[in-house]
Amino acid sequence: AQRRAADWLLDVTRTGAGTHLLVYPAAGMQPAMRATKRRATVDVLTSDVEQISHMREALVLEGADDSIHVERIPGVVPNPKQWRGHYDAIVTVEKIEQLSPQERKEYIRAVDRFLTPNGRAGIQSLVATEAMTDAGKASIQALRAYVWPALDYPLTAELHQLVDKNSNLRIVSETHVGTHYLESLRQQRSFFDGHLREAAAAGFDPVFRRLWNFQFALREALMTLGMIDAVQFGLVHRNRGGRR
Repeated sequence: AQRRAADWLLDVTRTGAGTHLLVYPAAGMQPAMRATKRRATVDVLTSDVEQISHMREALVLEGADDSIHVERIPGVVPNPKQWRGHYDAIVTVEKIEQLSPQERKEYIRAVDRFLTPNGRAGIQSLVATEAMTDAGKASIQALRAYVWPALDYPLTAELHQLVDKNSNLRIVSETHVGTHYLESLRQQRSFFDGHLREAAAAGFDPVFRRLWNFQFALREALMTLGMIDAVQFGLVHRNRGGRR
């Protein structure tokens, strides 16, 4: 399921042989790994030191360490002096909803800055729908308190406004993949339930294990009720030399 979602994002960005792809910020290695199957060159940016070591180990095991470069950046959004790369394609998975309002502005400006004039970006995000209730909004307070401090599911219209007001980019495609995402959540929760002993042996205490089960179940419930959806957005620069 994760490979298929990654492939969809790579299709949105038209990633293929010779594409210079940025996965930013890192949220798992599937998009990067799948891109190497298309003979793309990939940079991955993360601010998490521990994540870097795990990623590099995974790359060696997959034999992809020559095609994927993992780099640490300070903070969520690097300034122009910290990272100057320019990319044909940029992919982001479920990060924008975890950023504060100011960080979202800085993030979309960074995507604008990194993307070449004829490049394409693909952003996957969980979004709120018109069916979201006050109770639904209140339910994610626990996730903000213990997992993602700035978590807030935006409406799709708010993401369009974010892009329009803070960048020279525009959203040109919007693919709703909620039914696919819901099945993925169910599989992840089932997998975690079946490996609780392994999680305990790895050092995750009972409180964390219950919390992780809860966040899977909560997001599954919100999606089943139609209060949140998973959407993949395709972005390009507004002025692309007459190209579309």
